[in-house]
Amino acid sequence: MGLFVDTVSTDVPIPELGIILVHPTTNYDLEGKFDAREIRDAVSLTTAITGGTLYWKKTSGGTILVGTDYDPDIAMVDEANLGTGYQGDRAVTFKDLTGENLTGASPGFTFGRSGNVTNAYLQNESVPSNTVGRLIMLDNAKINTIAIANEDVSTFDVKIYEHDGVTFTLKSTQTVTSSKTKLVEDLAIALTKGKMMAVEITNGAAKNPLVTVIVKGDT
Repeated sequence: MGLFVDTVSTDVPIPELGIILVHPTTNYDLEGKFDAREIRDAVSLTTAITGGTLYWKKTSGGTILVGTDYDPDIAMVDEANLGTGYQGDRAVTFKDLTGENLTGASPGFTFGRSGNVTNAYLQNESVPSNTVGRLIMLDNAKINTIAIANEDVSTFDVKIYEHDGVTFTLKSTQTVTSSKTKLVEDLAIALTKGKMMAVEITNGAAKNPLVTVIVKGDT
């Protein structure tokens, strides 16, 4: 990443950096002469670029970029805005890098039931999850990981629903085949804030099953 500027038609003072760019100046290497924090805090530099009295480029002699797309954090790699447009408040920058703001995550909602379980709902604490399930409390919630364990080598299906106590929507079916465990990661199964999750064992039997569902979303 670099930051090079050209004057457009007149001298451009940047008092925060203690310089005046005398016209014509071409390919002035700001990042090579100042650190990232100085560049970020140089308000007159940002104003000159976004206002069109300085052209900016990422490489010497490269393409002139749109002024309003300039980000004062350009030189701070860990904070760089990879989208377009100037953002005045840079308090949260991880969102720029991922496209999502996954600031909240459950430690894992675990559903279980003692004994041999077949064609039955697992419990949320001591209550059947189809009666009162785990409440989804995050915005933009998504199931990220499903972890399944049971005592015996077994074959069965695990079905995960969201519901409001009346209407049930199937969100995922995971099949355990001749195994005691199954782990499924990097999912992105959307859930609805304010609804509940329920977990059901079907198409087989599981002994003392535990199903943990990790949900990520915005707090």
